[in-house]
Amino acid sequence: EVNGLGSLDLKKSVVIEFDGTGQAANFLELEPFVYYNNSTTPPSDIPAIEEGLNLIPSSIRYGCLSVAGLIMILSLVNIVWTYIHRGYGSIRIAQPIFLSQLCIGTFMLSLVIVPMSFQEPMDKTVLDIGCMITPWLLSMGFVTAFSALFAKTWRLNQLFQGGKACRRLEVKAYHVIYPFVILMSINMVFLIIWTAFAPLKWTRITKSNFDSFGRPLESYGTCSSEDGRQIIGSSMYVALVVCNMTAVIMSNYQSYMARKLPTRFNESFYVALTNTFLMEAFILGVPIRFVVRQSPSAEFLCSSVLVVAVVLSIQLPAFI
Repeated sequence: EVNGLGSLDLKKSVVIEFDGTGQAANFLELEPFVYYNNSTTPPSDIPAIEEGLNLIPSSIRYGCLSVAGLIMILSLVNIVWTYIHRGYGSIRIAQPIFLSQLCIGTFMLSLVIVPMSFQEPMDKTVLDIGCMITPWLLSMGFVTAFSALFAKTWRLNQLFQGGKACRRLEVKAYHVIYPFVILMSINMVFLIIWTAFAPLKWTRITKSNFDSFGRPLESYGTCSSEDGRQIIGSSMYVALVVCNMTAVIMSNYQSYMARKLPTRFNESFYVALTNTFLMEAFILGVPIRFVVRQSPSAEFLCSSVLVVAVVLSIQLPAFI
């Protein structure tokens, strides 16, 4: 009992009012606080969250990087081998400058697997650089390797068409460098616009999976442009795909025109084989990457396998 004001239940929360002399003048009993589980007993601390980051397993990363390293070494070895044997008849017919250009392109294509493997806990700046350098390496490597195939067939077509017309025609290497310059320039324009106005940055996206406290349980890291600029990035991506697919179609036409050339000079078979696979890679590879976009492991593995398959389909027929 407090100063004759009544008994005090110590099991309940109270507010005591004091008068000017410091004596208790009144007190109010408060109802106990009811927690979310309808209990008045305070719950234990909120458990630590275990968020699934969906990182690429080390086995997949190192496996793909090892294969990429082997292909880059193979490209360099083929460049050296081409230079050493440049005087041989078969190498001269195949045109050493274009074989070397092809190997440089496949080297760059294989190198793209390195930035694709970037993930946390790498520094955010490094991840952002890796995001944007990936389309640059992919486009420039493809154009370098593919234009060599296109230019070789176009060069032969020009020579034999001139022979059929009974006129002397000299087609030098710099004449057929034009397809490379044109295609590379177009790709670079799109890439520069993409980099300047909607650069890809590393972003962690939360999946719609939350615990009872509203905290995210799962997320994944990906490369995307900032909000409001994604339409520019998507437009440049589509423009690059359309531009390079159009070039593949034109190369298939050149291969078709070269189908009746003498066997000794006819490289259209393996060029057509490569072009067919490149067309399949565009048709199948682009939608597959979108389907597996929310799974970094699947996206990285599918992209790496696709890059390796394209590189081998370009390089092996030319040197075997």
